[in-house]
Order: sequence, then C-alpha cells, then structure tokens
Amino acid sequence: MWFRPVIIDNGSGRIKAGFASDERPRFICPNVVGEVKHKKFFSFSESQQCYVGNDALAHRAILKLSYPIKHGVISDWNGMEKVWSSVITGLGVSLKHHPVLLTEAPLNPKAKREEVCERFFEGFDCPAFYIGIQAVMSLYSTGKITGVVVESGQGVSCSVPIYQGYAIWHAIKRLNLAGHELTEYLSKLLRERFEAHDLSRFVDSHVKRLLLQIICRHGSLGNLEAVSTGFVALDYEEALNKAAMSDELHVSYEMPDGQIVLIGSERFRCLEALFRPSLLGLEDVGIHWMVYNSIMKSDLDIRKDLYANIVLSGGTTMHEGFQERLQAEVVALAPRTVKVRVIAKPERDCLAFFGAAVMATICGQTTWISAKEYHTYGKAIVGRKCF
Repeated sequence: MWFRPVIIDNGSGRIKAGFASDERPRFICPNVVGEVKHKKFFSFSESQQCYVGNDALAHRAILKLSYPIKHGVISDWNGMEKVWSSVITGLGVSLKHHPVLLTEAPLNPKAKREEVCERFFEGFDCPAFYIGIQAVMSLYSTGKITGVVVESGQGVSCSVPIYQGYAIWHAIKRLNLAGHELTEYLSKLLRERFEAHDLSRFVDSHVKRLLLQIICRHGSLGNLEAVSTGFVALDYEEALNKAAMSDELHVSYEMPDGQIVLIGSERFRCLEALFRPSLLGLEDVGIHWMVYNSIMKSDLDIRKDLYANIVLSGGTTMHEGFQERLQAEVVALAPRTVKVRVIAKPERDCLAFFGAAVMATICGQTTWISAKEYHTYGKAIVGRKCF
C-alpha cells in the first residue's frame, strides 16, 4: 500500500519538499553541505563533522561549504544524498511506503537521471519514483498545459515550450547564468565601488546582507524577510544616465562600522546580465532571445498560444521589473499580429513544487516507476516513463 507521495523540488539553491496536495512546501532548506575545515583542532563526533542546509550556513565559519548541484546538474552525489536525507528527516517520514516525485532542470544528461532513480530505489527503498521537469510542473500549477515557461533560479535559466503537457525538447533553450552568477557579478560591482571608500574589507563577510537588500525580491534566510531594492530596468541606458546624473535611484546602506554608503546603478546593472550576458563576458543571447528562439523552433500552428502564455518561474524572476522588461523585449521581437502575455504569479518561486504536488495527486499508478518495474528493467526505465 502506498501512502501520500513525497514531493522534492530539487533546486540548485534551495530544496522545497512536502506531500502531494500540499498548498505550500512543508520543508525548505538551502541545498548546501558543510564539512569541518580543520578536524584535528576540534573534538567533533562523526555526526558533527558534516552539516546540511541552514545548519551548514549557521556554522559556516568553521566549515567548507559545497553545493551538490551546479547549473541544474548534480555534481556531488554524496553531498546530494546527505541533503535528501535531511529533507526526509525534516518531513518526519520513511520513504518505504511513500512514492517520490523529484523535479529537475530540463536537458539533464541521461546518466544523471538514471543515477537519481537508482539512488532512490536502492538507497531510500521507495515503492515508486518519478522525475518531473521543473518547467512542466510550473506550467501545471497555473492550470495550463500549453505555454512557454521561463525559469530562472540559482543555477540555470531556461526557456521551455510545452504543448499539451509535454516539453518540446528540440526547442528548449538553456543558459548557465542565474542567481549564482548574478551574485558573483554584484559582488564584483560592489568591490569596485567600495574600493574607492576603503570599504572593500566588508564585502566578503557582509555580501550576503547586501544581496538580501539589493537583489532579493521575496527571499528569506530563516525568519528574516528580505526587502527588495534591486530591480530590472525597463530601459537600461536611460537608467544608467539617471543614476549618473542624480541620486534618484540611490539607496543607502549602513556598513558594519556605521558608515552610510549609497548604492546606485549596481541595483540594476547586475540583473541586466540576464538580458545582456555579454556583461559577464558570455557570448550567449539574453533571456528574451531565448524565449523568442524557443517559440520560433516550435510548430507554426502553436506559436500563437505560446506567445500568449509565457509563464515566469523561479526566484530570479521575482525581481521588480522583470515581468515588464521581458514583456517589452518579446513584444519587440514577435510579429505585430500576435498577442504577447507574460504571466507572473506572486508565488512563482514555488511554482514547480505546486505543480508537482498537483500532478502527484491526480496521476494514476501507471505513471510512476514502480519498484517492481525498476528491478525488472533497471534504471534505464526512467528514460521510458519520465519525459
């Protein structure tokens, strides 16, 4: 007998977990693992030598932090299993009687998908398993089955056209530029500004506080809710000129030593990289061109529906002005006769979880990879049932 399916939205930056039909994730944790740096100087028990999620961030001074997922692809399997174990413990269940629906970024390598499947059946002994594409799950959460999902989180940005509930694989566009790269770029911009004020010494230790105030839209760290002061400029050149000519776009920030500094163009320059990857030295096209190219690679008959249903998903799309800028850019690229609509749900940082929770509730048992099927056909079964 199966109990309620467990949902694990396996993001590069954060993992959101809960059960089928849940209205909100029950457990959210940073996808990070910390190993004690200098074990010989500390008398830790074996269990205290590794920290996961919020515990790792809380003890970061003595830890070497690592992130199991890079650009949407699992690169550290041992670390990933430790995070999964922590998530399952946080949910207060054993997976022996709970099917698991785990989400992933699109276009992940076949070998990676198969290993995920193998580890849940062999390591966690779950009765059934399914891998869902995050963008497809996000679209399901809006009640639609056709549209383009523009997803940008911590590790990867992508444009995924979907028709009748299935991703159009050859038209998916993927960019390894997301929250992590924007964080690094903002850090660089802040270093350049602070150097002139002899404030560069504060950047490393306090850059996260700066990021919370400058970048985050609805991000949180524990119970600390971030207030957004960063934004995506509708007209980048105009915003640059305004920032240079006046202090209208400046916001003040108090440094640890009490100094007040003004932060201006950095508020929107770092986010502009999503539309101009060349700012980071990349030759890739901007996220608006990704959307356009995805639609143009789809069948002519469905392009009208795709233009009319562009759905934003992921924490990086939460920034003020992102929806309006993407709308304007796609309108400029699209044929004049089509209607362009960019849909930005308030809770779009959790859309993939919501959609996965809905799918796990309504899908029949034949949708899942059962333990019997896995042991009969092996891990290659994931390619036949999860697409």
